[in-house]
Amino acid sequence: MNALVALLLLAAPAPTASKPNPPMTAEPTRLPPVGWSELPKALAVDPKKIPIAPLTLDVKKPNKTVLPNGLTVYSLEDHASPLISIRALIWAGQFDDSDKKLGTAGLTADVSTSGGAGALTAEQMDELLDFHAADLSGGAAEEYSQLSISIRSEDLAKLFPVFSDVVQRPRFQPDRFDEI
Repeated sequence: MNALVALLLLAAPAPTASKPNPPMTAEPTRLPPVGWSELPKALAVDPKKIPIAPLTLDVKKPNKTVLPNGLTVYSLEDHASPLISIRALIWAGQFDDSDKKLGTAGLTADVSTSGGAGALTAEQMDELLDFHAADLSGGAAEEYSQLSISIRSEDLAKLFPVFSDVVQRPRFQPDRFDEI
């Protein structure tokens, strides 16, 4: 066996001086994710070199009115759509719940918007709001609670008094507590 190896070594051509082989470099193959394709070269542009026109914003300042009872009302007109959104913020929220009655703020906000208000029972208020396609909701965050209504502008005279009753005179109809 040793003789065979020696014979093979003698039969091999002698090494000659040549240029060294260039180092092998391979570019990583980047396959696009499945369902995606590469962008055309025309779109492969540095986003920092794209000319952008200056952005102009027209921020409207709301009107501020303080009522005789101390209530502050902010109003902002936008005639782009015939909808009116009204929101009442109450500076009491989940942080104000007692340790033994956690969830009281959220429950109060939920039931005040679903449990009737003023002279309307819960069922009457639901029917009235549904008929006018109004959206009445309430909720409580950590530091505040809110009640809001979204109505068509033509229904403002009819539904604003209902919202006022929800804010000032909720009925908290007992059967609505069971639904929550």
